[in-house]
Amino acid sequence: MTKTRLIRFAAALVLSAALAAPAAAQTVGPQTPLAQVQSLATAGNADAAYELGERYYYGEGVPVDAAQAVRWYRVAAEAGHTDAQFNLGYAYTAGEGIKQSLAEGMRWYRLAADAGHVGAQTGIGIMYANGDGVPADGAEAARWFRLAADAGFARAQFELGLLYYGTDGVPRDLAESLHWFLLAAGQGHVEAQEAAADLYVDPNGPVGLNYPEALRLYTLAAATGNAAAQYDLGIMYALGEGVPVNNAEAYYWVLLAHRAGTVQSAEGALEIIGEELSPKQIQGATARADAFVPVDP
Repeated sequence: MTKTRLIRFAAALVLSAALAAPAAAQTVGPQTPLAQVQSLATAGNADAAYELGERYYYGEGVPVDAAQAVRWYRVAAEAGHTDAQFNLGYAYTAGEGIKQSLAEGMRWYRLAADAGHVGAQTGIGIMYANGDGVPADGAEAARWFRLAADAGFARAQFELGLLYYGTDGVPRDLAESLHWFLLAAGQGHVEAQEAAADLYVDPNGPVGLNYPEALRLYTLAAATGNAAAQYDLGIMYALGEGVPVNNAEAYYWVLLAHRAGTVQSAEGALEIIGEELSPKQIQGATARADAFVPVDP
């Protein structure tokens, strides 16, 4: 099974029990031979139909084919397979393999969400938060996020933290925001690690300055390749926030952020930090950056 498939949002957390198909009771999964999966799916096995959809989506033993993936997700979804319902809802909202329809996306999300699927609950929350196909409604988004967050789903915990950070319809509460960010961060959610660290370096944050925790969280996120965390980590080393000033280390992290091209202030910071370094030190930091390999979250 590919790494991408393992971490795909659609299959981030499987809560619903696999549904046995009327046509067969065999257990079907990623290790099941393709011919057997195809045979069982054609006979109406919901698990097999879902698995075949996954294989078309990721190109595992078959060519990548989003339309075929949708076809088989639909077979499983109509049989009540909640992961397939979620995947079909995502396909409609994203327009992957089928014409985009936010209304159809919401319909399939709701079927899975009502059965307790945390990914679908989170998907509905995102639609309400963004006003995708429905009126933007922060309170309704929070309700759906909380269902999944209370079940331990990191993505929903992160999204709920964002709502409390400042969203229409949700009272601003930075302590609550930090609470949810930390729960998600503890599960390895990179954006939550970076967001929690941001609150720890904010003197007006819910707990005041906490440089050691900020450094720890920025380091975790930066190691995965998160450019914002890399930049902030570099600045902490440049200013000596929670650590001794180390401009070589600062240059290394800011250089990585600059190379990502998403942090506008990285170029200017790199020039300022570089003025404190010798050519040899800059060469060493650059060589480290050249060899950087992000770790898995």
